[in-house]
Amino acid sequence: MSRTWISQFRVKLKALFPRRRRSGNATRTLESSRESWTLASFETIWHDLRYGARMLAKNPGFAAVAILTLALGIGANTAMFAVTDAALLTPLPYPNPGQLIFLRELYAGTGSMSLSMPDFQDLAAKIIPVTEIDQDYLI
Repeated sequence: MSRTWISQFRVKLKALFPRRRRSGNATRTLESSRESWTLASFETIWHDLRYGARMLAKNPGFAAVAILTLALGIGANTAMFAVTDAALLTPLPYPNPGQLIFLRELYAGTGSMSLSMPDFQDLAAKIIPVTEIDQDYLI
């Protein structure tokens, strides 16, 4: 009786092992899914930082290139933001900047050109209010 029971148990175990091999380690799967649900702990971050410092100390040439690349990237990003801030985001230092206009002359063959100084002086002598200028000529 015990021999048949043992042989049946062995048959069931043999059938179970391939299924477990295909699905992988259940404990490892549970731990990795738990890690993906939570934020990294301070201990994990500390271990990662120490490992990174050891690897950079091990390869000083790579460390220098990596630090230089980061410095150039941060500097370029800062410079681009400073230009964008000055050119687009900061309001113009004039009273009522929304009323500023750009004057130009239109020529039949060449297109548009900036006003010459004599033409500008002629227009300034007439002092036409902006509200009276035809809207088709405003940019």
